[in-house]
Amino acid sequence: MTGIWLATYDFFAPVNLIGALLVLIAVVLRPRLGRLSRLTADAQELDRATAPALFATIERVATAIGAPMPGGGW
Repeated sequence: MTGIWLATYDFFAPVNLIGALLVLIAVVLRPRLGRLSRLTADAQELDRATAPALFATIERVATAIGAPMPGGGW
């Protein structure tokens, strides 16, 4: 919002460059939905046998905060 306001504040002012830069940064950093599947295509699922220290830590944290153990296929 600030970038758009700065870009349209005074048409030929140096502040327009700052506004345009802010709008450009917002466009570049916007969330891109639907790309997670590409990142997880080569992922491997962990279980208690392959990562016992990780699961022990998760269990300790869940117990300490009084939360149930995460399910999600674990």
